[in-house]
Amino acid sequence: MTDGESDELHALLSLLTMFRKLSFQDTLGGMELPTITSLLSISTKYDFSEIRADVMKHLVTVFPNELKNRKAARLLRKPTYVIKHLCELVVVALRCDALLILPFVSYILSKLPLQRVIGHLQI
Repeated sequence: MTDGESDELHALLSLLTMFRKLSFQDTLGGMELPTITSLLSISTKYDFSEIRADVMKHLVTVFPNELKNRKAARLLRKPTYVIKHLCELVVVALRCDALLILPFVSYILSKLPLQRVIGHLQI
């Protein structure tokens, strides 16, 4: 994923949300996975530590790294994520050192047909 206009727009919208003192966590809950992935990438690249912390908190809530949080996370996940979006998240998580979410995202991908997953992974 490259830093295009959409990535910059997502970062600016996130900053605007924070400056307006709206709950950024609530805003993240309404965003689609590609937008959240872009926010992770750009907040890491430009060292927006508060945005990155909020994005990571949201991602760890949706893709928990502890079994005890698995049931609560099920309510937050979308019933069907697009394989391409999950694969993009894996690539960005590796690049941005967001390793906490990788076990659960990998588990979700492991339940899908291998050919479909490999076709989307471009590490």
